[in-house]
Amino acid sequence: MRKTFIDCGVREGDGIAAFLGDKNVNFGSYYDCLRERSDQNEFELIGFVSPDFKCLNDTIRRFENHNFTLLEKLVWIYDGQADFDSDGESCDCRFFEISKIEGKEPWRHPNQNATIKPLECIDFSEFLINNFTSKDYIIVKLDIEGAEYDVLKKLIDSGVISLIKELYVEYHWWGNSKLRTDIESYINGQSDIYYRNDWP
Repeated sequence: MRKTFIDCGVREGDGIAAFLGDKNVNFGSYYDCLRERSDQNEFELIGFVSPDFKCLNDTIRRFENHNFTLLEKLVWIYDGQADFDSDGESCDCRFFEISKIEGKEPWRHPNQNATIKPLECIDFSEFLINNFTSKDYIIVKLDIEGAEYDVLKKLIDSGVISLIKELYVEYHWWGNSKLRTDIESYINGQSDIYYRNDWP
């Protein structure tokens, strides 16, 4: 059995640090959200991050003594490229397609230096089905600034969500938030998934 912790939106890696036992990152809120365990050192660690994140090398160095892979791709619902509104560092970066949902004038990043740029994205459902089996123990942390609704819907519609044993989600008020009720209703009905919808 392959044990894997996948951090979608890894950035500087505080979520992984908390998973490995650090009770101090983000004032302990990440650690407190995660399920208690003693086998965390048996897990391989995978982090997805925007290719333009300015601290990529710092994240790699932080986990250089662990089985850690950093994938410089945006977690999304197809493979290819998507327009991303980003300054390369803040938490406000997001898919421009998601911003368009909000009304006549799409939301723009508050940093004047932010730009909309095509960046590489990955179909997360396909990634899971191509790399794991039902025998594996997969944990997913999903903090992707409004893209979570579309990604979760595809995971559910494709049946790939059945591969996930633990799921931690931060939901945002923007994006396809109207999908949340149906998404949570489905996940809460799956007894095989340990689910938290309150990732800080």
